[in-house]
Formats: sequence, structure tokens, C-alpha cells
Amino acid sequence: MQKFEAAADELKKALAAGAGPEARLLYVEALLGAGRPDEATAEMNRYLNGRDVKKMPVRVRQVWANVQNRDKVETLYVKNKPPKGQERTDFLQHPPADLIRGLQPAKNQEQLNSILDGVGAKILQMVKDFPNTSSLEAIHQEKLGRKGGVSDTQDQ
Repeated sequence: MQKFEAAADELKKALAAGAGPEARLLYVEALLGAGRPDEATAEMNRYLNGRDVKKMPVRVRQVWANVQNRDKVETLYVKNKPPKGQERTDFLQHPPADLIRGLQPAKNQEQLNSILDGVGAKILQMVKDFPNTSSLEAIHQEKLGRKGGVSDTQDQ
């Protein structure tokens, strides 16, 4: 249901009451969904408790990978400054003036249903008319020896 904050709050209470490790893993996922990657990382470390993630079940490794990916995104896009001479635009909080110039907010939501119905119909038509697709991939791999010569090849 995507109610991550509420889930995180309830799971935190459950953990305080003595819930098992599965609740902690769910708590990590809820924290990620709520946009709290630092807390998710800390909870994931508590869950692992020094154990090697590579020896854990697939589900645990998937959650761990999600935490790692969120950390990478956080590092790359949030904590780093944009390249020199460029700036990041927050379209929701501060849309560019030229983007919203001439737009008038609706007085009410009466037209919303017809707009959404029209968009839904267009998407349904697009999906219905989308052609079947397939791809063919050819892979040629060469293993180079110490002197730079090809020592082995493989084609798939």
C-alpha cells in the first residue's frame, strides 16, 4: 500500500516489543521506502550483525543491495553539488518561471476525472497497439594472454 512511514513506525514498535529478525528486515525496507536511507543502512547492519551478506538468503541479499543502491543514489545526486555552471531544478517546489508562465490553477477538480480517463484510454491504446518485440544478441569474447595475444575465444 506504499504507506512506508506508518509501516516503519509500527515495525519499530514491534522490534521494541521483541519481534524477530524478519521484522527488522521489513523495517529496513520500510525505512528505504520512507526515504530514510541512513537509518535503513544502520538497521541493515544491525540485522547482519557482522555476518557475511554473501552467505545470507537471497531475500536478505536483495534488501542489502537495495540499501547499497539507495546509498549510491544519495551520494551521487543529493550530497554532491551539480557540475560547475549548472544547477539542479526542483520542479515540484520551485518550477522554472518559463515553465509555468500562463498556467492557471483549476478552481476545482471537476475536470480531473475526464482528463485521467483520457490519459488512461491513450495508455491502454498504446499498450494494445504496441508490437511484439524480440531481440537477437551476438556475443564474441576474447581472452588475452600476457603478451596481448588472443589465447581463447567464445561466441554465443
